[in-house]
Amino acid sequence: MKEKKKTLLYAVLIGFGIECIQLLLNILFRSPIFVVDVNDLVLYTLAIFIGYSLFLFLQNRNISMPLGTQKA
Repeated sequence: MKEKKKTLLYAVLIGFGIECIQLLLNILFRSPIFVVDVNDLVLYTLAIFIGYSLFLFLQNRNISMPLGTQKA
């Protein structure tokens, strides 16, 4: 459970960092192309949390297939 909280914190920090970079670019270049939106931060966090949960789920199923034996 501790790792999920840590991952969620990293997700928020990554999303916040992306939004800060977009704000900085918007200020530097005076361009409306880089829009800062709180919804993006929420969606970044949700996407990273879902991806990490899926990773843990698949990892716990312990599926392993030797290289070269995958079906096309």
